[in-house]
Amino acid sequence: MSYHSAVESLFALGPELATGQKSPRKFDLENMRKLSTALGHPERRVPIVLVAGTNGKGSTSATLASILRAAGYETGLYTSPHLVQPNERIRLNDEVISDAEFAEMHSRVEQEAQALMRSGELASHPSFFEMLTAMAFEYFASVGVDIAVLEVGMGGRLDATNIVEPLLSIITDIALDHMEWLGDTIGKIAYEKAGIVHQNGVLLTLPQHPEANEAIGRVAMERNARAVNAAEYVPPLSPGADLRLGPCSPSPEPWAILAPRSWWPAIFPI
Repeated sequence: MSYHSAVESLFALGPELATGQKSPRKFDLENMRKLSTALGHPERRVPIVLVAGTNGKGSTSATLASILRAAGYETGLYTSPHLVQPNERIRLNDEVISDAEFAEMHSRVEQEAQALMRSGELASHPSFFEMLTAMAFEYFASVGVDIAVLEVGMGGRLDATNIVEPLLSIITDIALDHMEWLGDTIGKIAYEKAGIVHQNGVLLTLPQHPEANEAIGRVAMERNARAVNAAEYVPPLSPGADLRLGPCSPSPEPWAILAPRSWWPAIFPI
């Protein structure tokens, strides 16, 4: 299959989040799990950092990938959306996947998807985002990256990227977004995004709204996650403030903590 044909095939799958559809797409992880199994679980052959949030998750992912490259690691980066062409979503050391490699990854994933539909294991074709996510997994495993940074597409708990077992889960600033799909309060949205925190995993989070703090903190405790609060390392933004790099004085504002202080011994072990 040519690159042009691969892109046309992907775009033909249609928008996943279009409103007003008679049968809106039901989000879950079953399609991705079955597709990943058929591909031989490429996501398990790559150490992964998973980044969710409302604001800053793309820039956080790109910055982290840049730091890892500078440290000498072969680094994969998966982001969305793209601006010009879908290749932009899949990068190796800041170089976008080539047209030929993109077409090859699409062929591999499409072949397994078609086989799963013929056997009845998949009731419908994987979505646009599921296909691209599986292609990214396959590409990063094929080229043997040292580590990959994945930006969550939407939410977290049921996002296609969340079939991985991440080395580190990062949650950036949470605000009201995709309310039709994620919930109508910051607390509900934070719960969905906190779905990227896995059992006994490691979580890094930034200053949050109190409702987001509560939701993220409870999920972290329930899953026995080791959580790191990066709020004290965020430079102050007030006029005339000291903007030197390094740890800053903890903010007195309630959004500057991950969870109520009574939870800190469980969430932030020394």
